Amino acid sequence: RLPHALGRYLALTGAALTGPECYALGLATHLCEAHALPQLADALGEGFSDGGEGGAAAGGEGERRLLWRVSRRLSDACVELPPLGGWGEEHALYYAPQVEAAFSRGSLPEVMRALEEGGTEWHQAALEVLREASPLALSLTFAQLRAAEETDCWAAAARAEAESCAAAAATADFRAGAGLLHRSKVELLQAVETEARRRHETRAVGEIARRAAARAATGAAAAA
Repeated sequence: RLPHALGRYLALTGAALTGPECYALGLATHLCEAHALPQLADALGEGFSDGGEGGAAAGGEGERRLLWRVSRRLSDACVELPPLGGWGEEHALYYAPQVEAAFSRGSLPEVMRALEEGGTEWHQAALEVLREASPLALSLTFAQLRAAEETDCWAAAARAEAESCAAAAATADFRAGAGLLHRSKVELLQAVETEARRRHETRAVGEIARRAAARAATGAAAAA
């Protein structure tokens, strides 16, 4: 439902939106610093346990009062909204015209062809992401998006997505991809641990050499 075919772009490429972008698109109503999320959760939960504000919020008027209190607490706990617009190259909305021109096409091959003909670094980067992805996953995702566009029932779209994901998870392609991803993660973790040990050993050797040089200098001074 997002404008400029952004939904397709995000789903097919794995790109992400920033907080201000989510607010500008109507996906969020408030912004909060990441480190303040625990305090925000506490503020929202305070007084809404059984017998508190939540327990008294029965019926239409009570629900309206509850929603007003929640909104007030969100506004108190969240940061002021920055000026919207003026997106930079790090934002997906900066490329909204290019996204719409390429990802609004009627089929996945047409999307790929539009990116090939785009000619900019952004088009090339998006094309490389699609080329490196699983063709089956891309086709399923595109088909799901098209089906979701044609329904007015969110629950039906979510159910269809869950069913297709469960079916895809049972395929040999999924098992092969998941196995490769697991092996890649294991190898990456091993490389990180090896590098960490190497750096630790290098620092230890340097510290030993420094202490030896200091002792030698002290001994030389004493002998003099």
